[in-house]
Amino acid sequence: EAQEMELKERTSSWIFQAGIIATVAGIFMSAACINKRNVAGQYWQIFAFTVTADFLLLLFWIWETKKGIKRLGSGFCQYSKQAETILGICLVLGWGFATRAIQLWDTPRWDALTYYTMLISACENFDFKFLTFLQDFSLASHPTLAYAGLAAIGEFLWPKEYTGVLLVQLFLHLLTGFFLYKIFEKIFPEHSWIRHTFSACLVLTTPMVLGTFSYFHPDAGTIYFFIFMLFCYLYKKNLLLLFSMLLLVQTK
Repeated sequence: EAQEMELKERTSSWIFQAGIIATVAGIFMSAACINKRNVAGQYWQIFAFTVTADFLLLLFWIWETKKGIKRLGSGFCQYSKQAETILGICLVLGWGFATRAIQLWDTPRWDALTYYTMLISACENFDFKFLTFLQDFSLASHPTLAYAGLAAIGEFLWPKEYTGVLLVQLFLHLLTGFFLYKIFEKIFPEHSWIRHTFSACLVLTTPMVLGTFSYFHPDAGTIYFFIFMLFCYLYKKNLLLLFSMLLLVQTK
């Protein structure tokens, strides 16, 4: 019975991880379809597939949300520990947002402007073909398919408005802050939640992390995806570990 329960939990974990990966791809395709809605007739098959996939993903996340609420209810006896973790994560996310909100109206300059100009061109020329994606989203001479592909979501939704890209950056930064807290919690379980919070905020404030937020450059992606990869390794999310490794090697 214990083995059956373990197998069930492992299968559920793999399905959840696959759902996250499919959701990332679905968001990219949905943003591209919204951007290309004026030529929907030309790509009607792609549009139909994307809408169907979005509907299935919505059902998947409703199902996962119900499971999550049920787990929270069953684990109410550990409320005090969960409350400290939730408070620490909220403080990290609040710090990450506060230190970056003032940069949401920045504009790219120098080589960041060069990269952003190439991203604009890649989004404008995108025709839903994988070969086109490989050619146009490999910005300059760097392998930037992962970083540029995620940034393209903001560019698709808000063409030629750098704020869209910065909103994607903000999401990645906040996700990085969450993962940092969980990494410190895993590595140093004997330390208090206050130390975990302070450590995560400290990393988010280092020049390499804070200074690359509004500056559109693949170096920022290497930070995000390395931390994602470390989190997945520590928490044994093997499918997401593979995905984050692919993101990392395809980001400069």
